[in-house]
Amino acid sequence: MRYHYGPRMTLLWVAPGAVSFSKPEIELLLPELYKMREGIYPTEPNKTNPDIAGSHTNTRANFEPACQVAAEIDRRLARCGQDRALVEDSYCSGDDDEAIAIYYHMDVREVRRRIKDVVNYISSGDCPRWLGCDECGQHDACHKEKKDARTPITYSDWRGHRSVGW
Repeated sequence: MRYHYGPRMTLLWVAPGAVSFSKPEIELLLPELYKMREGIYPTEPNKTNPDIAGSHTNTRANFEPACQVAAEIDRRLARCGQDRALVEDSYCSGDDDEAIAIYYHMDVREVRRRIKDVVNYISSGDCPRWLGCDECGQHDACHKEKKDARTPITYSDWRGHRSVGW
């Protein structure tokens, strides 16, 4: 099974090979980032024995999918400069926004806005925002679906456009 949904269609789990880096997937996986860096992927809900692989033969190490997903999330977070730390403190460490604001000497509303901005920026799907269509590895698969080619945009530029309603 590739996805598990809970009440009100809340995403509960996604298979490592099915991750498309949508916002629900990013919000689901960020709290597990530290574990995934160590090669531990979140267990599929209702799976009776998570240590037993499926009936197919897998040629990859069991930690590889978790590390690959974590590496892609890290690659996306790295584009967000110092705001990355706010997201890791909030989602990965479980710190509350008020504590983060005190630690970084920021207004709590600014902390929340920046966390939201980072999550939205890195939740761009298979095609990263910072790559144009010609640079994206998905170019051949998705170019036909797009009316306009994606123009690359940095996190700071994207935040600037977002704050004026773009």
